[in-house]
Amino acid sequence: MRIITPTLNSAQQASSRTPYFKLIFTSYDGLTTVDLSTDSVTYGDRILLIEHYEEPYNDWATIAFRDNAGGLADLDLTGYWVEIGYGLVTTAGKEYTGSTGNDSTPR
Repeated sequence: MRIITPTLNSAQQASSRTPYFKLIFTSYDGLTTVDLSTDSVTYGDRILLIEHYEEPYNDWATIAFRDNAGGLADLDLTGYWVEIGYGLVTTAGKEYTGSTGNDSTPR
């Protein structure tokens, strides 16, 4: 079960919403990260599709990005894992919950 803040809960029930996705790719050794979130300074606002499946002991996702400005083709994310945070832009700022349960940020 995910725990969300009151402001995120309120934003989810609003008639108009602005989505926010936090995508932090982390290398196998944990020493390198690449931020492909919707507000990433370098690669922001390029997410076209997220198809994410979660099971009790397994999860997987297909993520498609737009690369009109270039730069993504040069990234080699082989062996990286990603923590996907789903959220909204709220009155308190950009809020999301991690895909591993009660996390408020990717691990």
